[in-house]
Amino acid sequence: MKIGIHITGLGQSFVNESVEKYAERLLNEMAQSSHQVAFEKTSENINYGSDRESTVVTIFRTRAGVKEAVYRLYDFKYDKILTEKFSKKPILLKSFFLLLLALRKFPLLCYRIFSRKNYGHPWQTLYIFGLFLVIALGVLFLLPASISAATGLLEEKEFAANLMAIKKSLRLQGDIPFISIKALNQLAAFLLPFINLLLLLVPQANTMITSLATEFICANDYIEHGAQRQLVQGNLELLVDHITEANPNVMIHLHAYSFGTVMAIDYLFPFGSVPSANAQKFIDGLVTIGAPMEFLDTYYPGFYTDRNATMETKIKWLNVHSVVDPLATNFRRDNKAAEAQFGVPGTRLKPTNLNYEVVKLSRYGLWSFLFLNSIKVHGMYWDSQSDGLSCLRLVHNKMTEEGMVG
Repeated sequence: MKIGIHITGLGQSFVNESVEKYAERLLNEMAQSSHQVAFEKTSENINYGSDRESTVVTIFRTRAGVKEAVYRLYDFKYDKILTEKFSKKPILLKSFFLLLLALRKFPLLCYRIFSRKNYGHPWQTLYIFGLFLVIALGVLFLLPASISAATGLLEEKEFAANLMAIKKSLRLQGDIPFISIKALNQLAAFLLPFINLLLLLVPQANTMITSLATEFICANDYIEHGAQRQLVQGNLELLVDHITEANPNVMIHLHAYSFGTVMAIDYLFPFGSVPSANAQKFIDGLVTIGAPMEFLDTYYPGFYTDRNATMETKIKWLNVHSVVDPLATNFRRDNKAAEAQFGVPGTRLKPTNLNYEVVKLSRYGLWSFLFLNSIKVHGMYWDSQSDGLSCLRLVHNKMTEEGMVG
């Protein structure tokens, strides 16, 4: 029996994505390609390491009255490990860090408009970071605006008199710049209706903003500073070790989506180290879906350089991408749906590209740009319901062709 480890993207809890849904889609593809064969699945939670949990889904096939397990999927919940230190901080502090990150990246974002490398969506990225900036500022201004609206604060003259008293007591020289109470009240009157409307109209807006700031900042720190990297990769190794101890002759595939592909590639092609003995012995397949490698290479240059190439001859790599998806990489030097031209820098391994499209390029214009329709494509590799169509038809067909599933 083959085993897979499911490594999802960040923010998937808001769309209720899970290893159970992924396994259900894979099961559906198995059932549709077989006749007079019944498939079913079971699910359970297991613990590995000291306090980590994984959901395990096993797909069973019944043929000619004989029931057998044909594929098992474990999920790797790295998001909780990645964000566990930062998630407890208050929303104002998170928004402040998000603001600093957006401001710090702004010069590079502008530069990439004129120096694009292989990435073709610099304007969309600049727009997204602009939205991050607005969100961060909105939350940061919410506190003073709310105080101003609730209390009325002080009148302009009284505030100025108090400021002069403070200046005199501290023996300060020169003018002290300050925002007037009148200006603060005007800002409150302008901002509060929009912020309240956002909280009323957008489901779980407060939770979404908090989660967005947490995950984006933690992902940035992981990439730029290696924050939590050793802990995340160590826990992935613990999960692989748990699987191989229970199944000593098993071969494992990594099924990674979006930011989860970063975790998978870090594990297989580490920087400054070598793959673990477990990885070299038991990992023989990698499935990446919507891998943001070109995006990271553009805005975090050097992240994928100097990788260990030990695994380049040991694994089969399938890469699902959409040419409309601004985050997905087709591993080519153009925007075509064709054979991959390169893989992880410094290695000879190239993925087998599987192009999956839901919408046409011609449908995108200014309106689509403003409403981030191209970004929405990043979530269109499957329907929200597990019985809908998905890219796993291409994945299953290719895995069967390559002997990765029976």
